[in-house]
Amino acid sequence: MQRSDDRFRHACELVRNGLIGEIKEVFVWEHGFSGWRSYAEFGGGGQSDWGAHHYDIAQWGLGMDEYGPVEVIPPILSKADPKPLTYRYASGIVMYRAGKEPNAGVTFVGTNGWVAVNRGFLKCSRPSLETYAFKPSDIRLYKSANHMQNWLECIKTRGPVICSAETGHRTATVCQIGTIAETIGRPLKWDPVAERFDDEAANRMLRREMRAPWAV
Repeated sequence: MQRSDDRFRHACELVRNGLIGEIKEVFVWEHGFSGWRSYAEFGGGGQSDWGAHHYDIAQWGLGMDEYGPVEVIPPILSKADPKPLTYRYASGIVMYRAGKEPNAGVTFVGTNGWVAVNRGFLKCSRPSLETYAFKPSDIRLYKSANHMQNWLECIKTRGPVICSAETGHRTATVCQIGTIAETIGRPLKWDPVAERFDDEAANRMLRREMRAPWAV
């Protein structure tokens, strides 16, 4: 639903048009909730809760709606040198499950500045970018002013929705491979095309045995 918010779209268009230079890092900060979300069988914790919202924006800004990271590295909890959950993309971009700019859910860091965004919040290293007027020749992203209305209109027109099932799948995948890496406790290579790890123990966690006669 954040894709139907002007601030998130503006931030991603700044990134897509190179207005903060070549993207090097992305910081995704999600604050989880307690309760049912903490049960792995049907929750997944903050990583699959707020993470689903913010990783979705990170993927949108990076143009990764039909792809994803190629490596995921679990956090290191050492007091001497702690490191957050880390993803790497084939392009070399690194994404951290960590905060960067206060109040931001997603912060894109490029060679020529940064842009930070959240619900009700947009901040850039150069304030002029916050109200930047895009040119007709610039890359523009799908515009939806109301997420529910977009859904209803597309049912009527049979047009593409702002966030397709494939896009939702790719966002959920980012969340889940991070959770699997944390559980396994070692770095994992991920093939976004085959949707498989380089680790059979991790691959076994991609699905559960289903009760007959159900199958997917």
